[in-house]
Amino acid sequence: MGLLGLSEIMDTSIEVLRKYMKTIFLFSLGYGVIAGIVAIILIIITAILVAVAYKVLSSFILSGIILVLLCSFIFTFLLAYNVGLIKIASQDFLSERIYADDAIGASFKSIFRVFSILLVVTILFIPVIAVFGVASYFICKGLKYSINSIVIAYGISSIRYVFAIIILILIIIAMISMFWLYVTFISFSLNVAVIEKKYAFSALKRSFNLVKNEFWKIIGCSILFSITIFAVKVSLAGFMEAVLSILYLITSFFNVQVGYTDFIVNMSRYIQFPINLLMWLIIYPLTTIMMCNMYFNQRYKKEGYDIVLRLKEIQKNHERKQEADGI
Repeated sequence: MGLLGLSEIMDTSIEVLRKYMKTIFLFSLGYGVIAGIVAIILIIITAILVAVAYKVLSSFILSGIILVLLCSFIFTFLLAYNVGLIKIASQDFLSERIYADDAIGASFKSIFRVFSILLVVTILFIPVIAVFGVASYFICKGLKYSINSIVIAYGISSIRYVFAIIILILIIIAMISMFWLYVTFISFSLNVAVIEKKYAFSALKRSFNLVKNEFWKIIGCSILFSITIFAVKVSLAGFMEAVLSILYLITSFFNVQVGYTDFIVNMSRYIQFPINLLMWLIIYPLTTIMMCNMYFNQRYKKEGYDIVLRLKEIQKNHERKQEADGI
């Protein structure tokens, strides 16, 4: 246990995935089923509340409330799913043994903690959206007075290019701002919430301190992790296409008259669901595992947390030895 390089973090994450693949598979499957049942119950409750409140509230306000509640529900359950994965990924660090039911229980127990983080993050994004809106307003207002001069100088066809450039600049600024907020405040917030039992502002502040002075490194690692998952998905899709090509050759050998393109397209429809299911149950959790390993690595670097874990392990071994001697 100690400081890890980037390649070591990725290798360790793949080893964790291989070691606990059965637990991750059962957890993902069980969490999906339970979350689906909860979703159906909440939809029924929402429908009843809508029917009761429809006569009191206007349809616009009601639609807004339903949309906000639905988005909050979806994001909360998606984030809570990562909580279970973090519990599974961190068990070797914390000398615990986590089974699928333990991870599912931890995910649902942390719903309110996750929701508090989501709420604070939403509040943090409001200034970004406000600045983006104000900037868009003044840019469009300034552009309004210069349209005539642009038309006179370059022709009316140039206006669409000007608008396209402005919209592209605004989108890039918004994406950079949101990406900065995500990497700085959110990247390790769930790990902090699960492992250090912190809520809302405390978790986000803690995540900020772990990222502080190493912003670009965390960005690079996050991008590399995403590229790794994308490469795995592309490789899996390429493998399935190769299998389908072999099947097409076999069918051609038996004089089955089917076009290659039609055969590939039709068969892809049947295998798309199993591929997506496999990605969700096994491959996508790898990103969370990598970020969990990165979280511990940052704590090792900034706090010497690996020494704390070693001391705890020595203490546990000493207590076990004393119990054994007593027996």
